[in-house]
Amino acid sequence: MRSTLSPRAHAHELMPHGLPPELTVERVISRSRRADVLRALSKAPAGLPHHTLQYDVVRGSVASTIIQEFTKLGLITWHDDLYFITAKGKEALTFYDRLRGLTDDSSGNGGAGVH
Repeated sequence: MRSTLSPRAHAHELMPHGLPPELTVERVISRSRRADVLRALSKAPAGLPHHTLQYDVVRGSVASTIIQEFTKLGLITWHDDLYFITAKGKEALTFYDRLRGLTDDSSGNGGAGVH
């Protein structure tokens, strides 16, 4: 039997090589370390310096990437050498915490295995 799949067929909407996917809140805040940055800023109304975010909150060089992405998305702002959470950042954090609260109570087995 002959295959109907053509090796020359092109997939639709392939990501161009070398281009990153579009930066969105959903993609950026999916990791807990990133939410920790927003949570720390929401608890610090006077703002936080980069050093504190890098060494006390995230503990690594990834802090610069997180801060850059959050700034581009408007989740945080920077002035007077301090970072502050924006209203949009507070909304994103609230949504993330609600979603996390829903998934924390679930074992992922749909209720099977309850004794």
